[in-house]
Amino acid sequence: MPAETHSHSDPVTVEDVLELLATVVHDGDGLDPATPVEVLGLDDDLALLSFWDVVAEEFGERTLGEPDIEELAGCRTAIELAEAVARSFAAELTA
Repeated sequence: MPAETHSHSDPVTVEDVLELLATVVHDGDGLDPATPVEVLGLDDDLALLSFWDVVAEEFGERTLGEPDIEELAGCRTAIELAEAVARSFAAELTA
């Protein structure tokens, strides 16, 4: 059987990313989208890259490259980060 070289899945939505943030970073207690990223512990490059890896693992996209860390680092709230991650996934998957 040939190896799987890429995957096809539904697009990752902002809501998907917020839900994952709530589960992984905020102990699943629900998450106010206006929560500052520093409160979530996602205010440095290493933390953002680790979160990117969690999102890629969760949504099964092994073919993704590295995110635009400057775009992610420019996010100030959970909703901004979720939007940036969802955009990045969409851009990577259509490239």
